[in-house]
Amino acid sequence: MKKKKFLISLFTILFFIVLLFALYPRFYRANYLFAEDAGVFINDYLHEGLNIFKPFGGYLVVFARLIAIFVVSVGKIFNDFNVLAFTMKGCNVLFVALVAYYFTTDRFSFLIKSRKCRTLVMALLLIAACQYVDIILCTIGTHWWGGILVFFAVLELLNNQLPSKWAIVPLILCILSSPSGLLMGFGILAFIINNIFIKNKNEKKISFWSVSFIVLMVVVLGLQAFFILFKTDVNSISSGFSIKHLAESLWYAYQSTIGVVTQVFGVNAASSFMSLGLGTTIGGIIWVILAYFAKKEKKLKYIAVSFVSIFFLYMMVYYKVDHGGVSNYYNFMNGPAKHIWYHFMPFTIILLSFAVVFVDKIKKENLSLVAIVFIIIALQFIGGRTPIETKINTDLNQANEYLDFNSNNYAIISVAPYAETQWYTYVHVPVKTDYCSLKKVKCEKYDR
Repeated sequence: MKKKKFLISLFTILFFIVLLFALYPRFYRANYLFAEDAGVFINDYLHEGLNIFKPFGGYLVVFARLIAIFVVSVGKIFNDFNVLAFTMKGCNVLFVALVAYYFTTDRFSFLIKSRKCRTLVMALLLIAACQYVDIILCTIGTHWWGGILVFFAVLELLNNQLPSKWAIVPLILCILSSPSGLLMGFGILAFIINNIFIKNKNEKKISFWSVSFIVLMVVVLGLQAFFILFKTDVNSISSGFSIKHLAESLWYAYQSTIGVVTQVFGVNAASSFMSLGLGTTIGGIIWVILAYFAKKEKKLKYIAVSFVSIFFLYMMVYYKVDHGGVSNYYNFMNGPAKHIWYHFMPFTIILLSFAVVFVDKIKKENLSLVAIVFIIIALQFIGGRTPIETKINTDLNQANEYLDFNSNNYAIISVAPYAETQWYTYVHVPVKTDYCSLKKVKCEKYDR
C-alpha cells in the first residue's frame, strides 16, 4: 500500500513537471536567468557569501537566497555558469510542482473529495499561471508559490488539522521568504479559537505537537514581521503613519478584492471590466453567488478566509506604496498592464475557491466537468497567455568560456527581461582578467 502511494505521489509530481515544460516547450534548452534571480540573489551570494537574512524589497527572502547558494555551488562543481542557470530553472519548476502536489494529497479531501479532481484543479491552476509571465520559472516566483503553500496550510488549520510534518520546514522557509507568508496568522488564530472556545467537551485536549507547532509558527511570523517593520530596505514602509494613506489603502484593497474575481474570465476580460468601471459590480455579484453556494455546501468559512486573505494581500501592496500614490498605483494595477504579479496569489485563491465550492457538485455521469475544464483553459489562453523569453543568451555563453570562480573580476551580463536595463537585470560572472579587454565587455571588480 505504501509503495502504491509512493508511486502515485511520484507520478503526480512528474505530471506537474511535464505539464510545466509542455506549457513552454522551448524553455528546456534556454540558459535562462531572470531579473532578481541574477541581479540580487546570485550576485549577492557571489559578492557577500552567506547572508540569507539580508532583506530585499522590504522583507526576508531566505528561500530564494538558499536556492542561489545551491545553484552557485553546483556551478562551481562543474565550473560552468550555464549549469548554474539550468539548475536554478530546475529548482523553481520542482518547487512549483511540489506545492501543487501537496494539495492533491488526501489531506485536502475535506475540500474536494476526489484526488483526481484535486489533481485536475492544480493542473488548471498551473495553466492559468501562464498569464503571469515568468511566475513559474523564476526564483523570485517563490514569493508567491510559497504564499500559496502557506494558504493551503491555513485551510488545513481552519479544518482544525495541522499541516503534514514533512511540510513544516518548507512552510518555515516560505514564511521567511514572503510577506504572503503572514497569512499563516489567520490559520493560527482560527486553530486557537477552535480549540479553546469552540471545542467540544468530548474532543481530545490539544496535544504537545499542536502547541509546539503554534509556538514555532508564531516565532517565525514574528521574525518576518520584525524585518518588514524595522529592518526594511525600502523607504515607503518606514516613511511615517498617515490616516489618509491607510484609508486609501483599505479602500483600494477592498475594490481589488471584489474586482479580482473577474479574472476567472481571463486577465484581458478582467482588465476590460475594471477599466470600464464594471469590475467591482460584476465581481460583487460573483462573490455573492460564491458565498451562497458555499453556505449550502457548508464551506462558507473557507470562502470567508479566502476573501480576508485576498484583502490582506492587497492591503500590504497598497500600503507599501509611497504616501499619496495609492490611487495611481491602483489604476496601474488594473489598467492596460494586465499581467501584474500582485494579482497572481489572489487569482489563485479565487480559482481554488470556485473549485472547493463547485467541483464536488459535478456528477460523474455527465460532461459538465469536461466542459468547464475546456472553458476555463480557453479563457486563460484567449489573449491572456504571455510568452516567456527563451532565447539563448549568447553573452552569457561567451563569458562562460572564460569563467573563473576564484576571480574578483566580474563581467556584467544582461539577463531576461532583455529589453530592460535596470540594475537587477544583469548577472555578474566571475571571469579571467584578460576577458574584459579581449572581448571589450564591461567588467567590475569586487573585493571578497
